[in-house]
Amino acid sequence: MLQFAPIVPEAILTISLICVCFADLFQTKKVFYKKGWETIWIAALGLLLSIIALVWRLPQPPSLILGGAFAEDSLGIAFRLIIAMGSFICIFLCLDYFQMGGTPAAEFTIFVLASTIGGMLLSGSNDLVLAFVAFECLSLNSYLLAGYTRKDLRSQESAAKYLILGSASSCALAYGFSWLYGLGGGSTSFQEIGFALNQYPSVPFATWIAFLLVFFGIGFKLSAAPFHQWAPDVYEGSPTPSAAFLSVSSKAAGLAIAARLLWVVFSSLQPQAGQIVQLLAILSMLVGNLIAASQSHMKRMLAYSSIGQIGYLLLALSLEHGQGQSSLMLYLGTYVFMNMGAFACTILLSLQIGTDSIRSYAGLFQTKPWICGCLSLCLLSLAGLPPLVGFFGKTYLFWAAWQGQLYIPTIIGVFTSALSLYYYLRVIRIMFTREAKGTLSWQQIALPAHKEISFSLEKKDTPPLLTLTLVLCASTVSLFSFVIGPLTSIVNDLSFFYNDGF
Repeated sequence: MLQFAPIVPEAILTISLICVCFADLFQTKKVFYKKGWETIWIAALGLLLSIIALVWRLPQPPSLILGGAFAEDSLGIAFRLIIAMGSFICIFLCLDYFQMGGTPAAEFTIFVLASTIGGMLLSGSNDLVLAFVAFECLSLNSYLLAGYTRKDLRSQESAAKYLILGSASSCALAYGFSWLYGLGGGSTSFQEIGFALNQYPSVPFATWIAFLLVFFGIGFKLSAAPFHQWAPDVYEGSPTPSAAFLSVSSKAAGLAIAARLLWVVFSSLQPQAGQIVQLLAILSMLVGNLIAASQSHMKRMLAYSSIGQIGYLLLALSLEHGQGQSSLMLYLGTYVFMNMGAFACTILLSLQIGTDSIRSYAGLFQTKPWICGCLSLCLLSLAGLPPLVGFFGKTYLFWAAWQGQLYIPTIIGVFTSALSLYYYLRVIRIMFTREAKGTLSWQQIALPAHKEISFSLEKKDTPPLLTLTLVLCASTVSLFSFVIGPLTSIVNDLSFFYNDGF
């Protein structure tokens, strides 16, 4: 039984998913809309126990289980921990949002838990078959999350786009894996394939075909330029909690498998493979930040912002072991709270003013000062402004890239980070300086015309779970900068893959 200890976190989430299904089955519609806490708390408890189990296993010596298909190492555990934390926060974003719109949240929690299980298994995959199955488990549930509000045409359109483009990326990934299977002499183990590729006297052209196909599929999942076209439309049309999940947990899982493939399977292609990743990073930083500056819709702006942010993370991914791993984990860990905090503020504001248009935020500081303050903290941290935690994460990442002699990508990264201040400060300026304009409440705009409103949000009411989530994210963004030194030391100690220990 001890050999299954590494997958206890995933087993906890599987049990939680089953419990949520039964809780929803025996729950009447009337009770759900009046309370609706049961399924949320079951899912939250399962995610919390999973997080505790992952923390308990840190630091962990490298090991392989399930016939070598699953690898447990400290960096893999860190990725799984980040995915679980992102899903934990996302769970608390959904209840108030869906209750006010008259949509049950139980199925949403089921899809989030299933996606989390897939993402966590993907982070520890050491086998082509397990990696593809976990990738599809994550992807299929992501499509369902995008189209969760079935009576919203925008949500259905975004889900259709996501499904069609995602199917193409899955096909490319599967075809790339088939090339790796042949190049590896019929083995599906990452370690054995990497060893086989290193035995060739010169790099076969087929290896480059496999690399390009695999990173095409993963690049879509990361919404890295030029594979980013789906992200703005999907983020805008999806329910905001779904967009929040896609921007954090889904991308963390994609980065985990990309890191394992780049540093283990395609090690024979270095440094050329790293240079291709650097090119993707440069394109993502430029495209994301330049286009975000012209957006008038908050969720579209956050979509392009996330494209720029993935560029910074890809810059860390392109580095060699050590500093690249530690800078990647440090910035990704802080990115979870910064981005989730921004989406939590977006949800709160959209429920209270009825729209996600940035212009509608005019003068909101006069009536909603604490929400505007929290949103400002998260946006400024995403921009990398001191003394917030995003500044230290970006500084460490750019320092590691400079030490790795990536001078041009680092300069571009600093430039685009400064450019991002423009569109983040534009939102803050509108909230703090412009006069308030009349806006529709969510009761007038957010619900379909035929729906009967069964919940009213009075001015004195504040959604409790959303408030708790926002306070957690804003506090983390503000206070983690005081413990950035110990956090950096911890990340440096944990940053190694299983192949470093064998």
